Amino acid sequence: MAESPDSHLVEFVPVTVEVAEADVIAMMDVMGDINPVHSDHDLVAELGLRGLVNQGPANLAYALNMIVAWAGDPASIRRVDVRFDAITCPGDRLVATGGVTSTTRTGNETIATCAFRLDRDLGNGTTEQILSGTADVLAPQETK
Repeated sequence: MAESPDSHLVEFVPVTVEVAEADVIAMMDVMGDINPVHSDHDLVAELGLRGLVNQGPANLAYALNMIVAWAGDPASIRRVDVRFDAITCPGDRLVATGGVTSTTRTGNETIATCAFRLDRDLGNGTTEQILSGTADVLAPQETK
């Protein structure tokens, strides 16, 4: 699902986030998520995981925040299709990238189809894809 930047009509400003343990714990409270992989260090070590597991919806939110920064309004997002590929953990440096791949005029609205992805920076110029997807977004005025 990864789109090359060459195919983007509009390239979004990338968003970089460092996952913090406090944020993973706070998201548990917000979501009512009691899964211990988000808070139990002993369990994640026993399971062979790299660390506490950040929630998938939080990872998706990092990418969607990038799109909202371009669109100007969270209500502009009309549809999201996402594939989750890997987990993230506290200490991970994540980079959301993407852009508009096409636009469609419907009545007095322009809908932008966007491709996005979230990668974990592994250092030395290498990354691991965490998620990828597409979204239909009501385009801001300057894109129409």
